[in-house]
Amino acid sequence: MDNLALLSTSDLKSFLGEVIVERYAHVEVDSHTVRQILKISQSTLNRYVDNNLLKVTNRGEGDRKFNLAEILYLNKEEMKRQNRTINRTQVKTKSR
Repeated sequence: MDNLALLSTSDLKSFLGEVIVERYAHVEVDSHTVRQILKISQSTLNRYVDNNLLKVTNRGEGDRKFNLAEILYLNKEEMKRQNRTINRTQVKTKSR
């Protein structure tokens, strides 16, 4: 008899996150690839890096590199929210 296991949404997300991290933990991608995955512009990518929302793994000569597992596992909505909060704080600081 076949068994059917039901997973909660949070369990499924957790499982997929572990699979992504395990599979892509040591893969680095360039800025162009990150922009395609996240569907963002170069200036948005620069702001995310400047605001420490995205971690650069290689700052040597040439294009920056990013960890693919981290990029794939990002919560884009949370990152956008954090970026808006940082931008509001910076605007308030500059206006004082």
